[in-house]
Amino acid sequence: MSDDYYRLRSTQIAEAVAADTPVIICLGATEQHGSHLPLGTDTYQVEELARSAIKFLDTRGIAALLGPSIPFGPRQFQCEAPVDFPGTIAISNKTMQQLLREVCAELIRHGFRRLYIVIGNAESDAPAQIAAKELSEETDAVVTTVNWMVVITELYQNQISFQTPQGHGGAGETARILAILPELVDLKASRAYHPKIPASNLDRDALPYLGGGIGRYKLPPDAFDDAFEGIVGAPAEATAEIGRQLFAVIGKWIADVIAFEEGLWTGR
Repeated sequence: MSDDYYRLRSTQIAEAVAADTPVIICLGATEQHGSHLPLGTDTYQVEELARSAIKFLDTRGIAALLGPSIPFGPRQFQCEAPVDFPGTIAISNKTMQQLLREVCAELIRHGFRRLYIVIGNAESDAPAQIAAKELSEETDAVVTTVNWMVVITELYQNQISFQTPQGHGGAGETARILAILPELVDLKASRAYHPKIPASNLDRDALPYLGGGIGRYKLPPDAFDDAFEGIVGAPAEATAEIGRQLFAVIGKWIADVIAFEEGLWTGR
C-alpha cells in the first residue's frame, strides 16, 4: 500500500497493519527560509523524498505507507537560527522527542511494527534518535531513524555541482521546492549569503547531524553579520532540474536503507 496516511480511511489503515506494512514518518519544520521560500519548505521536501523512496521500494516489491508528518522542529543551531524571523514556530527538544514518541506509540498500538523516521529538519535528528532508541527498547516494534543529510554530498558530488557552499535556504533546498512547488518560490527576492566561518583542517569537522564528529553548537559572534537574512548559500544557483535529480538520488538512498532493514526483519 503506497499511499498518504491522511487520504486513507480507518479500514484501509487496518488493511495496512494486516499486511505488515512499514510506515515512514517525516519530520519537517515550520520556519523561515529566507525571503524566497515558504515556511513549509522542510516539510514539503521531506514528504516528497519519502514519496520518491516509496516509488523505488515499489519496484522491489516492498509496499510502504507514507505515515503522518510532524511539521514542527526544535530551535535551530545558535547562529543559523531563523526563530526571530516572522512565521517560525519552534518547539523544544523535549517537546519534539515526546511528540514523536507519542505519535509512534499510537502507530505501534494500532499494530505497525516497523517505523522509519525520515529527517527533514537537521535539528530534529538528536531527539528523533533518542525517541527511536527508547521505543525500540520498550516495545516489540523496530523504530529506525534515516538521516540523508549526512550522506547528501557523497550522493550527488559526481552528478550535481554548486559553485559555492550551500546551507539553510540555499540552492539545494531552493532547487527541491522549485521541482515540486515552483509557484511558492520567489527567486527575485533571494539573496546570497555566506557566513564567516574559519576553515578547519580537522577531519569530519561538521555538526553530527551533517556527518561530522564535533558537536559545536555555538559559533563566534562575528560569524553572521547584519547582512544575514536567515539563509546560507546562493539560491540563484538552483534549478528545478537539479531539484528533480536531488529527489531521485536521495529518494533512492532512503529506499536502499529501508529495503536493507526490511530484509533484516522480514526476509523481504
